[in-house]
Amino acid sequence: MVYLAFAHLERGDDPARPLELAVGAVQLARDGEIANGEVYGLAAEAFARFRGGDVNGARRAAEASVALLDAGRDVDSPEEILYTFALIAEAAGARSEAHDALMRAVAEIRKKARRIRDEGWRTRYLAAHPAAMIISHATEVGAVPR
Repeated sequence: MVYLAFAHLERGDDPARPLELAVGAVQLARDGEIANGEVYGLAAEAFARFRGGDVNGARRAAEASVALLDAGRDVDSPEEILYTFALIAEAAGARSEAHDALMRAVAEIRKKARRIRDEGWRTRYLAAHPAAMIISHATEVGAVPR
């Protein structure tokens, strides 16, 4: 359901259907105690609400996804969740919070990169989506040095 929500959003579809899918995914993930589903469902919900013009609702959903990370939930690719929050916070005018989330996202990327022993694979990881996009954005807005 999360993947479908993101796919609809990526295509530019009306945000009502992706929002419905995301909210449903969050509920199912909570019921099943599936951290990844809940966190990514909240990220999809944030983007759907944002696309629908509900900036406050988007921010609440993005904040909830980061709160789950901060509570120690085991989640794949926390840098993506932090980046989602940064984008929503930035759009809501909360530049300081966006800056902090970007710095955290970059720190997660660097931590992952350090675990990759092979230089070639590490270079590919850092050049690929989403790592390259997050680092580029963070550099552009001054969250990390050039």
